[in-house]
Amino acid sequence: MAGQIFNPSCSHHRIMAITDHNLLTEHLKRHLALGDDDCIILSSRIRTARIRRKEFMLRQGQVAKDAAFVLSGCLRAYSVDDNGFEHILQFAAPGWWITDMYSWISGKGSHLQIDAIRESL
Repeated sequence: MAGQIFNPSCSHHRIMAITDHNLLTEHLKRHLALGDDDCIILSSRIRTARIRRKEFMLRQGQVAKDAAFVLSGCLRAYSVDDNGFEHILQFAAPGWWITDMYSWISGKGSHLQIDAIRESL
């Protein structure tokens, strides 16, 4: 996985797969050349989660420690301006990835909030 954004040796990089690690691995194999060793490293970084409607995956100011691959439901990433208005930047439907990439890579606080608009697996 050399040259990819995911750095398996970096302790703050994790992938939040929702329910089935095999589905995520197969998805990645369609796009990347993964060997057995890569799959073992990847499996050690995956955790599963269920995010209920209106539950937050990430709040503004928190450091993004997860990148989520959505299997069902829908998540949204948005910012809130000084007047309290929400500005949606991304929806993540099944088969999509979502995180605050800047925060995930830099380890700095997020400018985004990510929550579920439908229960997500």
